[in-house]
Amino acid sequence: MEFRLNDRHIIAVNIVLVGILAWFAANSVNDIIRMRLIPDQVAVPRTASKSIDTGTANLSRPAYQQIVSRDIFNLVPVEAPHPVVDETIDLHLNLIGVSTASKGRPFAILETRTGEQEVYRVGESIKDAGKLVEVDSDRVIIDHNGKRVAINLPKDDMPGPVEGAQPIQVPAAIDSADSSDAADDTFDPNVEDLGDNKYRIPRATVEHSITNLSALFSQIRAMPNIQNGKTNGFALSEIEPGSVFDEMGIQEGDVLRTVNGQLISDPAQAMAMLSALRNQTQINIQIIRDNEPVTLNYQIH
Repeated sequence: MEFRLNDRHIIAVNIVLVGILAWFAANSVNDIIRMRLIPDQVAVPRTASKSIDTGTANLSRPAYQQIVSRDIFNLVPVEAPHPVVDETIDLHLNLIGVSTASKGRPFAILETRTGEQEVYRVGESIKDAGKLVEVDSDRVIIDHNGKRVAINLPKDDMPGPVEGAQPIQVPAAIDSADSSDAADDTFDPNVEDLGDNKYRIPRATVEHSITNLSALFSQIRAMPNIQNGKTNGFALSEIEPGSVFDEMGIQEGDVLRTVNGQLISDPAQAMAMLSALRNQTQINIQIIRDNEPVTLNYQIH
């Protein structure tokens, strides 16, 4: 079979070819215009997203405290307001002495208006007053019905620093102008020296000393004696001439080590033992004098 193209067929083919060329030309023009109007962009290859574990998932609240502390929204850090302390409320207590150096919780010696004296550690409750919440070098803070009440240590006649002693002070003296102190100036301890480091002490002297701790503390200075980072006793100094300590044979620079064989390393422990002396008839104390141990014996009658 023979297929022949006539003029009509050739014209039709030409028309189709012209149409196809026109379509390609139109698309080319559109692409050129689009490239002119839209800025060049750098093609970024797409990568599959991958979760990275930074270890910050499900952290507790304290973990973000560092961010809070930076305070990125304020140039000047804002200090937390100090708790308000009231010094006008009268709790009917006198502060006799404090210790911020005892192992464990600091303690204070407080006296009621009736003359009763007790040792209280931080966190302990004081009858009819509240809870002892803070012990400073010159005052204590008591939580009284939700209010912070300060009781100051009287500053008159406070003993000065002892040369060579550790910078930690145990219960200090109070105002010597107090009436009980004035009466104590005329008190005679009547301690009898029996020789060979033996002494006889009237029980009335023991009773008088224990019931007048403020006057007792004004007659001697006791500082923790630190050796190898531990308290191994109390260095005694500023002994008042004619006081009960002077008549008991205690000398300047002695280091009190034990009472009745028990090592004294805590001021509160020493205070508790002092109260227990009321029922004792024999007391032995060991001191270090000139780097040598010395035992002093006391009979209470």
